[in-house]
Amino acid sequence: MRLLPLLLLLPLLGACVAYGSSVSTAAEPTQEAEWDTLAGGNERRTYNGTGGSIFEVMDGCVFAKSTAYAIVYRVIDAINQTREFDCVWPEGDDALDQCGVYRQRSTNNVIHMCVGAMDGLFVLIFEPSLRRHVNPRGFYSGHKKGFGMNFQAVCNARYKITAWTMNCPGSCNDRTAFKHSGFERVLKTLPKGAYIVGDGAYPASDQVLVPYPGTTLTPSQDSYNFYQSQARIFIEQAFGNMVKTWGILWRPLQVKLGRVSSVMNAVVRLHNFLRRWRAKVPQSPWRVDQPQEVRFAPDGSLEGTYYDTVPTRGRPTTGQRVSAPREAIRQYLKQYSIGRPRWNLQRNST
Repeated sequence: MRLLPLLLLLPLLGACVAYGSSVSTAAEPTQEAEWDTLAGGNERRTYNGTGGSIFEVMDGCVFAKSTAYAIVYRVIDAINQTREFDCVWPEGDDALDQCGVYRQRSTNNVIHMCVGAMDGLFVLIFEPSLRRHVNPRGFYSGHKKGFGMNFQAVCNARYKITAWTMNCPGSCNDRTAFKHSGFERVLKTLPKGAYIVGDGAYPASDQVLVPYPGTTLTPSQDSYNFYQSQARIFIEQAFGNMVKTWGILWRPLQVKLGRVSSVMNAVVRLHNFLRRWRAKVPQSPWRVDQPQEVRFAPDGSLEGTYYDTVPTRGRPTTGQRVSAPREAIRQYLKQYSIGRPRWNLQRNST
């Protein structure tokens, strides 16, 4: 992490690191060691930031393994207890502000009521033991060739994560994870006509715009897919930036299964902190009450049930409901003969 953001971060975490942790260790970790876990020393890699191993925390500070983990958990807990880092789901005027940012960044202002982009990220973990889970093999993904968790998130046009959930093992696809995530209830709180965009793994609806499937598309469908993809790429770029910045995600997480969510919560919060430092997000003083059927955890994630068994895999259905906003955009493109931009056609022809 660069020096200036780090100097802004340390005062926010100071009180939580000093008083917020209830971890008891044989050797009380020093504050210098705690900051070192996050920021790192001169030539040591950090545990959170650049993918350092827990053994590097041990060797760098001459601590036992249990004390090193206590330091790491204390810093992670401090990050997660800092209210300034909470994810904020756009509501009311905030949601409309996000729509305006997406419209400015969409070629020809085609995508103009989008509040976010959604996708899934495979978070590597070590194989859980039978003591931790009844079905450890359910975390194995044949596609990713490893054990992991399915992390679902929505980001805005400034690459900030606005909501996330992680309650399905890595063997579940994005459609299954979305089905059990609680996002459908949250999306109903958006202003009328607002939506998010996602890839073809998600079910089409009035709140979720996905591409038209297949290869034999009409010109207007093909044009829609381009503009939809242009809006969807924000979440892919956000994930890329997050993984590149926080090297702890480069390899399986060296924590127990029950701690994986805490680690990802801290990563999301630090990612948002850096995005906020780089680009201020406009916030409206006007807020709406949170519906009772939609519950956010204090850290900004969606409250959901963790499944001890692998949920039934979701699959596309032939009778899927037509997405009204998607059809409206396609009709608009057809009516005004708006196709892909010339630069995109030229790039595809080479």
